[in-house]
Amino acid sequence: MLDRLIESGTDGKETLDDYLPQLMKTPFIKGMGLPSSILESIDFVPKKAITAIEEKYLYSRAD
Repeated sequence: MLDRLIESGTDGKETLDDYLPQLMKTPFIKGMGLPSSILESIDFVPKKAITAIEEKYLYSRAD
């Protein structure tokens, strides 16, 4: 999902793979969503799409 948004936002010049080194070095805090440094790097991705990704993959779910 995020890969497609990055690719479309950069006219196919970048993919999620281009951001993996930064993602791997960035600490994630449970329930806090994507770190601000990542969000700044992909500021061309619509906030609504980021929110949907965060809700689906990063936020805790009450089971």
